Amino acid sequence: MAALSCPTLKTKNVTPHVLRHTTAMRMLRAGIDTSVIALWLGHQSPETTQIYLQR
Repeated sequence: MAALSCPTLKTKNVTPHVLRHTTAMRMLRAGIDTSVIALWLGHQSPETTQIYLQR
């Protein structure tokens, strides 16, 4: 459905993981504290989120 209004999406593999990751990265770039992002992602602790940030 989204490709109808944005044709370039037809060539992309958009999964729930991609949406989740993209949102988290945008939150990080917007200056939102990693503990808030960790809660939003449902991580047990901010340390879990740090694993992804160090990649």
